[in-house]
Amino acid sequence: MNIRSYQETYAELQTVLTSLERDSSSIDELSQNLTRGFDLLEELKARLCTTEAQVEAIIAARTESKNASPTVSTTPEESN
Repeated sequence: MNIRSYQETYAELQTVLTSLERDSSSIDELSQNLTRGFDLLEELKARLCTTEAQVEAIIAARTESKNASPTVSTTPEESN
């Protein structure tokens, strides 16, 4: 399975949109282009959501590791 980059998918969506805007497509092409455009849009949205979740997980892991670092505290009882 060949996974395209976000940029490649976005470029194809731009091509489809340009074709739709030209208004020179037949009814069959219009339907196919519209369907393809929505498919590409959903793919891009899914990738953005996945990336957002990954970024949030990285930030959470870094925050947790920072908060979990050992701290040295002395209470008045310990200093006696």
